[in-house]
Amino acid sequence: MRILVCDDEKIICDSLQIMLKEYFEQENIDDIKIVNYQSGEDLLSDRGQKDIVFLDVKLGGKDGIAVGKELKKRNPKTIIFIITAFDEYTDDAFRMHAFRFFKKPIDKERLFINLKEALTQYCTAYGKISIEDNHSLYSPYKTDVIFIESKDRGSIVHTRGGKYYSSNNIESWLKILKEECFYHSHRSFIVNMDYISEITADLIRFENYDSCAYLTKRDYKKFNAVYSRYLKMKQ
Repeated sequence: MRILVCDDEKIICDSLQIMLKEYFEQENIDDIKIVNYQSGEDLLSDRGQKDIVFLDVKLGGKDGIAVGKELKKRNPKTIIFIITAFDEYTDDAFRMHAFRFFKKPIDKERLFINLKEALTQYCTAYGKISIEDNHSLYSPYKTDVIFIESKDRGSIVHTRGGKYYSSNNIESWLKILKEECFYHSHRSFIVNMDYISEITADLIRFENYDSCAYLTKRDYKKFNAVYSRYLKMKQ
């Protein structure tokens, strides 16, 4: 696993690196490489794998939000921790799907708790699902699934790379997609809350995707509460 730390304050980079090494040593996790950068430009020019990135919002050159968006564009599975002292950047960071937020100075106990969750997501992110569509086999990542809708006796799986017909019904997918980002919004739909852009009384819309999912009207308030808790959990 490769972890990158980007902060224009060297003391922050060094202290975070010490805490990261301590965590992985106590968890007996080997094969971890930690790389420090002090500018967004240098981070983006890094050609290596970027599994987890700790990113300062306010960098000297290219701002952290722009850097984070570019990283997510290159690899949506990159887990980004935002380091900030500025609450006004929170909305922008949510839109780029930041994993967690840390205020300076970084609390070690909270860091360790969230690192454990990040490692769980890391393992999940590289888990795939199998879809046999018209005698062809597709294996998209779970994290690339936007939503699933019931179709005939099977389902249509909408992903970042396209949509595919699956013989699995909704009940089967609920047993496969155990991750907290997935929600059964309607008897015929499962949605990935990481891609939601808008919620109405009966529809769920997604970022940069034309198709919508249905939401059971009587569950509108419940779903809003679940979605709000999910977003707060990521702070």
